[in-house]
Order: sequence, then structure tokens, then C-alpha cells
Amino acid sequence: MNINYFVFTLVVIFAISSWIDINGLWVELPILVQNLPEKWNLPSYMSIIIQIANIGPLIFTISNYIWPQKVREIPVIYVIILVGAIACLLLAFFWDTVIDIGGAAHSVALLILQFFLALVDCTTSVAFYTYMALLKPQYMTALFIGESLSGLLPSLVALGQGAGQIYCVNQTTWTNVTLNSGVNETFDTIIQYTSIQKYHQPKFSIEIFFFFLFGMLLLSCLAFTLLNFLPYCKKEFLSETDKKSPSSIKLCTMKYFVLALLTIWINALTNGVLPSVQSYSCLPYGNTSYHLAVKLSSMAAPIACFGLFFVQIKSMVKLLILTMVGTGFAGYAMAMAVMSPSPLLINEPAGSPIIICVWILQAFVLTFTKVSVATLYRNDGRKALLWCGVFTQLGSAIGAFVMFILINQLHYFKAANPC
Repeated sequence: MNINYFVFTLVVIFAISSWIDINGLWVELPILVQNLPEKWNLPSYMSIIIQIANIGPLIFTISNYIWPQKVREIPVIYVIILVGAIACLLLAFFWDTVIDIGGAAHSVALLILQFFLALVDCTTSVAFYTYMALLKPQYMTALFIGESLSGLLPSLVALGQGAGQIYCVNQTTWTNVTLNSGVNETFDTIIQYTSIQKYHQPKFSIEIFFFFLFGMLLLSCLAFTLLNFLPYCKKEFLSETDKKSPSSIKLCTMKYFVLALLTIWINALTNGVLPSVQSYSCLPYGNTSYHLAVKLSSMAAPIACFGLFFVQIKSMVKLLILTMVGTGFAGYAMAMAVMSPSPLLINEPAGSPIIICVWILQAFVLTFTKVSVATLYRNDGRKALLWCGVFTQLGSAIGAFVMFILINQLHYFKAANPC
């Protein structure tokens, strides 16, 4: 492929803005819940807000369909990045602002600003994808590398901060009980030994973390500006003749339908189901196994995107096989979550390495398949990319909604005590 690596790098940096702020909020949860009144109910509120924010891509898609010549990606993307940057900056100052509502304290500022972050991030699934129709097809991979890094970078910064790192403390309790009453009343003391988890103090504050997110969004905005206005970069945009010329690969109705189902299914798993159960799946094997699975699976996603430089899958049969393989790994991870706090091989030496490898492999295979499917959409033009974004967000919303019901309403999963 004839790639300008400077332009490729700019696309990666620009694409980092897609989900870095929402991903940043999620990885900061272990610190946030210690300081906010919602405690561990906060993720439930955040999940609901993200689903409400799906109104963003819906409005963009409908507007694009009704006024295709008026609704353009470039001004929308500037709004997305700048709103995200302003919200992160405000979070650095107001994240701990609490307001009493109906006699209960709520983190109103954080939840309102998170809504704006979710609104613009959800819209990136349609706006960023259609923008890539302006560039030559070989830069589609760069978009997904950037999206993958939007999850990896805040995770690495949170790791350096010490967010979510725990240590166990032995606790002894003495309880006086009456053995028999009456004249010869006797007493005894029951001693209980338990181990409780404590969080390490973070190495730097939440405010600094939000300033980091703000800085990354400004960097993405700069990269996007250079892409659109630097003459050197404009050479990598399609000419009007190229845009009007028919694609060498057109998708028939059946292929289009199958690709839509694959996109919905894969994104339901990767963006909705699996992130919700990772702690249930990995924590029974120990806190170290959990953190390794989280970090290494985050690294596997961008590596999978780079894999498209060497192997490109265009066969529907091969895509279906890859999807089934990735779903198999995801199924094992899901099964261990269902069996928590006593999954398979919990006391065996092989248990921890297997669960870590499963999470790495599912991330690699499903990401590789997802990018391969999106590349086929790219070859079919801008309208196909718009629908690819719609199917991506639809799958993510379905997966998140189903898991919200299972976890928060039906309480189907049981958490393991890391101590």
C-alpha cells in the first residue's frame, strides 16, 4: 500500500479523540467511587447516560439522510473534539461538586459533563467513519488504531497513577456473646479473622488526569486541523474524480446484510458485553491476573489493527470463521464470569495464564475482524461507512443494555473477593 506515514500518524492522533475521555472516566472509577456519594452505583448511572447519549449519532444520521449536502463531517468533528476538551477541562475543576436532590447527595456536575462526553463520543462512530471516505482507503486502518489507543492510553496513565491497585489488610473482630442466661450466666468471645481490600493512594490527583485528557483532545484537534488544511496532507485526499468513479468492489445486498450482522454482533461483544464482565471473569484468579488481562487485551487491539498491513481478509467465509473463533474465546471469558466467584481451574496453576490468554486472543481476533469488515464498507463508499457507524453504535448499545439488565437489575453475576 502506498501510505504517507505522516498523514497516517495524524489520522491515528486525530482518532484517539474518539473515546479517550469516556474511557478515561471508566479507568478512573476506582478513585472516583471513593470520593463521590454514589460509590459503586456510579457505573450504573454512567451506563444509563451513555445509552441516552446515543441520540447524538441518531440525530447525525437522520440529518445526513435528509440534508446530505448541508450536514458535513468536518464542522461536526470540530464540535465533537472541542466539546470533549471543554468538558474534560471543567471536570478537572468540578468533578467532586455534589448537590442534594430529594434528600440524597448526587455528583450532578460529573454526570452532566459525562453526558456531553458520551454524546460526542457516540457520534464519532458515524462522523469519523464518514470523514474517512474523504481520504484514500489505505488510511482506514489508522482510524481503528487511534480508536484502540483511545482505550490503551488512559489505561496506561491510570496504571502509572495507581488507580484500582489494591492491597489486603487483615482485620480481627471480637464479639461478646451470652452462652446461657439466668443465675449462672456465662459469656464468651468469638474472634473472627477477615481480610479486607484497601486502595493504594494515587501517585497523582484526579485533576491532573483530567488535564491529561484535555491535552490529548487538544493534540487530536491539532492533528485534525493539519489533516484538513496542510497542503502536504491534502494530497492524500480523494479527488472529485476519484469520489465519483465507481468502486472496484461493490457489496451485494446479501453481503451487506451479513456484514451488518457481523458489525452489530462484534461491537455488542467488544463494546458492551465483555467490558461489563471482565472483573467477574478475571478477579477470581487474583488481582494481578485481572490487571494483566485488562492491560494486555488493551494492547492487543491496536496490534490487531497493524495486522491488516500484512493480511487483508475480504472473503465472507473467512470473516465468519474469524467471528466464530473470536466468539468462542469471548464465550469462555463469559462462562468464567457466570461461574464467578468459583470458575474453572481457580486453584490450578494453569487457570490464571489461560484466562489472560483468552482475553488477549478475543481482543485480537474480534478487533482484526471488525477492522476487516469496516475496510470492506470503506470500499463501498461514504454511505456504506455511515451505516457501518450506525451498526457499530447499535451493537454497542444492545450489548451494554443487555448487560445492564443482567448485572444491575437481575444481579446475575457474583463478584469475587480479591483478598
